[in-house]
Amino acid sequence: MFWAFGVTIRARRENERELVLRAAELARQREENARRAVFEERVRIARELHDVVAHHVSVMGIQAGAARTVMIAQPAKAQDALTSIEFASRHAVVELHRMLGFLRQEGEADDLGPQPTLRELDVLIEQVGRAKLEVEVVVEGDLRSLPRRWRSRPTDWCRRLSRTP
Repeated sequence: MFWAFGVTIRARRENERELVLRAAELARQREENARRAVFEERVRIARELHDVVAHHVSVMGIQAGAARTVMIAQPAKAQDALTSIEFASRHAVVELHRMLGFLRQEGEADDLGPQPTLRELDVLIEQVGRAKLEVEVVVEGDLRSLPRRWRSRPTDWCRRLSRTP
């Protein structure tokens, strides 16, 4: 009688150990499936991001070529082409920001870094000058930081500007 009771207890403990091992394996598989699903979704979003950016860059290239071709003979058409380039670039930046927001993990730091200030204006002027554009800068008053409520990222401004006609 005690022997049968011992066998039953032993079988039950082995069964419990097996259930614990099976539960641990299922939890590992569930975590792996979740990681795989997240990875696959990120790949899908990256492909979509590539498609959106490639489309807008292609449109900008075509419009820039058209503007260059008609710039002297038909300045109004050149202006229309440049407006299209401006809109396409703003839209591409907004889409990039939206997609990258999806890709960024919760709690992940925004690695865009601080935005440039007027102290970096000389670098910007030099870059624009390399594009053979004439730039005139007039600074009045002392350089100082903007109040916090006026600060925003360039992408915020692009989002606001893309809403205006």
